[in-house]
Amino acid sequence: ATLDLAFQLARALEHAHSVHAGGRSAGFVHRDLKPSNVIVDREGRAKITDFGIARARGIAGPRTDTGVTKGTPAYMSPEQARGDAVDGRSDLFSLGVVLFQVVSGRRLFAGGSPAATIQQVLEVDVLLADRAVLGLLDERLPGLGFVLRGCLQGDPDLRWGGADEVLEALEL
Repeated sequence: ATLDLAFQLARALEHAHSVHAGGRSAGFVHRDLKPSNVIVDREGRAKITDFGIARARGIAGPRTDTGVTKGTPAYMSPEQARGDAVDGRSDLFSLGVVLFQVVSGRRLFAGGSPAATIQQVLEVDVLLADRAVLGLLDERLPGLGFVLRGCLQGDPDLRWGGADEVLEALEL
């Protein structure tokens, strides 16, 4: 069931990130992927909801300026936490955080305050250096630690390049 959920969410992100408008990529990013923004219907189909703070850089409209942070601290990427520009790789980071929680039953980032949680997000590479963190997931679902390591890198250039790469890694 967890693997199926991972596939469904990665496919949904792949679709959202590939939206085109006016013949070019819309640059769509959800920016608030978290468990409460995922619903599963009676047939087991997962849907990503609440696109209230989503951003499409290729489509004109209201935008969040660089340096302004929106989203839920426990699920945002380091670049989002810093108020930097984000792209689809930020959603992949959030996907990794959500899947970690689904499998482990606990939040990956759970500081005592929003600021403490953001500090944990910014130090994700230190957390991932502890092999036990993702090793726990491999005990429950072999190979998932590898997939999530590719989602949860602090540097977006070291993450999976897109949801299609996450899907490919899930198939291994």
